[in-house]
Amino acid sequence: MATTMISKEEKKNLKMIFDALDEEKDGEIELKELVIQLHKKFEIKFPLHEMKEVMKQCDLNYDGVIQFTEFLVATCNKRILFSEMNL
Repeated sequence: MATTMISKEEKKNLKMIFDALDEEKDGEIELKELVIQLHKKFEIKFPLHEMKEVMKQCDLNYDGVIQFTEFLVATCNKRILFSEMNL
């Protein structure tokens, strides 16, 4: 449902960000990739324990990585997703 609430343009932009974080180009972002690429490409640095929490919140199927669909869910506008009309 979350992916249908995002415009094509927004989805395209999020895909570009996801691809920038996915250094291995395997369709998944591992913790190590997330930490390194956020710092390297976006100059964003957080303590490791905070990044582990981000992974935990985004990894909806608990496989230890973030797939693009999970990334979309994590980055979509929750206000739109949980609006009264959609519930």
